[in-house]
Amino acid sequence: MERSKYGKETTFLWRGYEPLHRVLLIPTESTLQISSELEQKIKTTWEKNLKENPHGFDAPKWRTELVHRHERGAVLVYVSPILYSQHNVMRHEKNQPLSFYPNPITINTVQETADGYILVGVKGKTSDQKGLLGLVGAGFIERKNPVPNPNLVGYTVQKENLEETIYGVKKKDPFDMDDARAIAIVFGSNHDSTISVYLPLSATKDQVGVVQGEHDDLILLPNTISAISEVLDEGGYKGIPAADHMLGSLEAYLRLRNRPDGKIARRG
Repeated sequence: MERSKYGKETTFLWRGYEPLHRVLLIPTESTLQISSELEQKIKTTWEKNLKENPHGFDAPKWRTELVHRHERGAVLVYVSPILYSQHNVMRHEKNQPLSFYPNPITINTVQETADGYILVGVKGKTSDQKGLLGLVGAGFIERKNPVPNPNLVGYTVQKENLEETIYGVKKKDPFDMDDARAIAIVFGSNHDSTISVYLPLSATKDQVGVVQGEHDDLILLPNTISAISEVLDEGGYKGIPAADHMLGSLEAYLRLRNRPDGKIARRG
């Protein structure tokens, strides 16, 4: 594991540059151990949360058990079943080893416009990180079947981007999923692991917006080295703190931009 020099609690579980079909979720046995006392705390706290938010849903999630880079290049993410209520409560437990947390797997997308801007949102009322900055196009990878669909990562990326982003262009999807690349898997202080994805858009900055709810406002961050470095150095933008998954994703993006072989082409 490598620690980000910008996010103190951000740990890279993997960094690379792979098409999404090469990131595979593999079901395995759970190593999570929850005591009877903690089970009761989860039950009591979740019931209290439901009274405050009756629309809450204890959705099935996938827990990240292990990330392994296969010798043939594929990224294997071993996962086991958990419930959102477990994550919702246990993520607030302090000073525990990584193996303690339900650690659900999520995605965060670096959407880059054709004229060189990255879509960043101020998280809104429907987010459990309200008020923080986050990348537009983020969410849980849902567990709807006992075995993850081979295309589940790509499906989730496409779904979350379309749900959170307004694209003011005639074409429904101003992106080609074949251009999407997984660039990192990051564990952060929200105690979940996110697959950071780079996705270039054909839309320009004046053709994008955010769907209200998940995000309250859209910030168009220039993709320049100086602008991104400032966000990383400050841990946010103009006094608004950023979720560390956003910081880890931006650092992975900037690392690829700076490579001599130019994995990510300079745009804008």
